[in-house]
Amino acid sequence: MRALVLFLFGGLLIFSIKCQHVLNATSINEKTYWGVSEAVAKNHLLQMRSDNVACEGEDCVLLKFMYVKEVFSAFPSKIRKGLVENTIYPEQCETDQFKKQFSDAKERLRSIVAPEGDVTSNKVPEKVQTFDEAIHTLQNWKELGSDDIHVFHLHDENVQGRDVLVQRVQKSGLCYLHAPVVLSHYLVSKYNSTDPTAMINIALHVAGSFDSRALYEHIYSDRGGSSIALLNTFLAPASVYQSWNIMDIEVRTFKLYGPALISGFEVFDDFLAEDRLHYEGLPSGKSLGFHAMVLIGMKTKPVRTFLIQNWWPRKQFISITEEYLIATKPTIYFVTTPQTSIPACFSTYSFRYAESVLLDRPERLLEEKLGFAQHPTRSTARWCFVPGGPRGQPRPADD
Repeated sequence: MRALVLFLFGGLLIFSIKCQHVLNATSINEKTYWGVSEAVAKNHLLQMRSDNVACEGEDCVLLKFMYVKEVFSAFPSKIRKGLVENTIYPEQCETDQFKKQFSDAKERLRSIVAPEGDVTSNKVPEKVQTFDEAIHTLQNWKELGSDDIHVFHLHDENVQGRDVLVQRVQKSGLCYLHAPVVLSHYLVSKYNSTDPTAMINIALHVAGSFDSRALYEHIYSDRGGSSIALLNTFLAPASVYQSWNIMDIEVRTFKLYGPALISGFEVFDDFLAEDRLHYEGLPSGKSLGFHAMVLIGMKTKPVRTFLIQNWWPRKQFISITEEYLIATKPTIYFVTTPQTSIPACFSTYSFRYAESVLLDRPERLLEEKLGFAQHPTRSTARWCFVPGGPRGQPRPADD
């Protein structure tokens, strides 16, 4: 039985529901929105009653979520009941390995079932680097009125005088979600001044918008997601995004389109130094994984240098020369269609700072043919790198 369970753990594919396919959210538990209708929820809970799994307190909410979202619907009844019981009561597992595996899964499950979702604040915590702190170290990034420098929240004529800068902290492998969430906020801020700080609530998005297979992978595995695929779900219908050659990016590119998504940035040893915020030359050390960030600006003098927003607590803003950025082999995506709002089916909040805890997933970069029609052709596994997190060679992704 255990061997079968492990085999099944590795056999499911990742899949994220598009926004337009999400059912209207209904409150299943107080302040908890799971993206299904009440009728669907009640029908799915019949399976929970037939499996006769006992629970108490908060565990009953976790149990209800797994059945309402059909996390184990693909499994036969006996295996499904065993998996559910192991998740609710990991301390009863037979081996330390299973205790650890299911304890971690329960923590990830708890984080996305939390009614409030992300941890938010109107003030950046003291432990987190602010933009001003970073710029004090980097210097020469605040000059105004120059065609040789552009930082989105400082220089874009559509947002000047408004406080549109937001920050997020990545507590686990979430870069593939943090990057498109922050970018979508900036893109809407550029074209809509009515709600300048709205960001998508990542935890509620996962709980409400991911289907059973995606949730299974999210809770029990570490297979990655695609930052560009997630960004696509956050954009207005029929939006166009295009990959950009790094050498072709100019100040006017930012003026026209705003910030950009950096997907598949290769992290080397030297990038981990907490006190180092500027990178030039070539990366050094071993390749540790891949990462998604947001490109928020550039300057052309004395050398072409890019300003990048990151999600690590003391490394929120980084400057990287063109030579270094090219060596990390990222794909840079600019959204060329104006974004006037975040689609209504996503839960949002108006806070300057947010973090999402224990939603463990690395990035999977989708290599796509870009243009007016977006057609994914092949996917490549990528680690969404977190300092001190998992290291190793990326695994092949499922086509």
